[in-house]
Amino acid sequence: MAVELRLRLLKESGQASHEVIAEVHDIVDQIESHYGVRVDDQESGMFVNHLALALERLRLGRGIDSIPPVVLEEARTFKEEWEFAQKIASRVEGRFKHPIPEAEIGYIALYLRMLHLPGGGPCDCRKEGGPNELENTDSPRADLPE
Repeated sequence: MAVELRLRLLKESGQASHEVIAEVHDIVDQIESHYGVRVDDQESGMFVNHLALALERLRLGRGIDSIPPVVLEEARTFKEEWEFAQKIASRVEGRFKHPIPEAEIGYIALYLRMLHLPGGGPCDCRKEGGPNELENTDSPRADLPE
């Protein structure tokens, strides 16, 4: 299921606010720009679902699930991805006025790391020209009224 459809369904079902959907769009745009990939397939959709639901819980002041310490330790070993995930978290914290737990930073870093796996990781969408070259940057966005 395409990312746009997932986000539309989350909004229409009341599981994520317009504000959260907009933030997820911005994060996806940052990831696509930084890593030169398209985030738009089944595995990426799972990440987008997770991110939208986690941000909605955060927006409402609810807790975000933790991950096992060994997994968090592994995520920290991916320095570049960890730093990029921290930048995303800092921006989200500023917008929603709630701290992002380290576990969520770890989850984002692990997803970002998967983008570097042979074959492009979860979205299998690496482009021939290398990082930061997108084949189609004109993907339509869902019309999501407030």
